[in-house]
Amino acid sequence: MRKINSDYEILKEHLPYKDGLVIDVGCSTGELVRWMISQGINAIGIDVEKMVNKAIESSKKKNEEYKIGVGEHLPFDNNLASAITYIASFHHIPSTNMMLALKECNRVLKPNGKMIVIEPISQNQSYYEITSLIEDEAEIQNYAYQILKRSDEAGLSFVKEETFYLERSFQDYINLLNIFIDSDEERKEVIEKARVKTKELSRMSGVHFDKYLYKSIARLMILEKNK
Repeated sequence: MRKINSDYEILKEHLPYKDGLVIDVGCSTGELVRWMISQGINAIGIDVEKMVNKAIESSKKKNEEYKIGVGEHLPFDNNLASAITYIASFHHIPSTNMMLALKECNRVLKPNGKMIVIEPISQNQSYYEITSLIEDEAEIQNYAYQILKRSDEAGLSFVKEETFYLERSFQDYINLLNIFIDSDEERKEVIEKARVKTKELSRMSGVHFDKYLYKSIARLMILEKNK
């Protein structure tokens, strides 16, 4: 399992540069859309209204485009995109709609277009130890993986699978909470629980709390639309 410095390192290997449109589903605050545009990629982000508003608020560039939408009903025409990305977002689709989301990718992608999925893996003594304090997503993440492995039912061919990890600090976790938890009181409570867990793990590893890094383990899956 290789270590990478960011998701961008993986995406650089697979995104179609300057060749058509890339749609980022579950774009959150728009960081990936921003990065793709900086790389000369024509990109659009979609998410629920709350996150689209945050992406627009975070944007400093007028050439960013966001649409309100969900993976199971993509607001795009047929055969439009060269690639569709799901970065830690596919498991957020309701389980009953996951196969429909794959079929939507098939509809919107051009022939030979790619669906690029990066999904977190829930594993003890990893970043999961504290992300699960917000919501334990191990079961739904595993279910999403099983659906992705059935991509042929949606007209998508399996191309590649790879497991990798990034290192995350406690500050990275706080930054994550600032995005997804609006309540100061709730956020403070979760941070304190995470601090206790991180102190325990850092003590066990012999690393000072301020220098302790979690392994954030993820799985890359590349799917391709059949001709």
